[in-house]
Amino acid sequence: MGRVTRLAKALERYLQIQGIDLSFPRRGRFLIAADPGMHVETMRPAVRVVQSDAIKQFAASLIQAPPMLRLRHL
Repeated sequence: MGRVTRLAKALERYLQIQGIDLSFPRRGRFLIAADPGMHVETMRPAVRVVQSDAIKQFAASLIQAPPMLRLRHL
């Protein structure tokens, strides 16, 4: 969980350096557990854990959500 949080912060910093505005509300960080045998034991995770059997539903929710970031082509 800590590694996912650190990687997400590093990505946010990289995007800021590239001049990409991140002032919009973010929905949080998530970890996709593609291994069906993976078990994440935590009371209140710092990131949202998406288990392998819920990946399709999670992807569908992302597709239906309104876009949060639009990039301009140079």
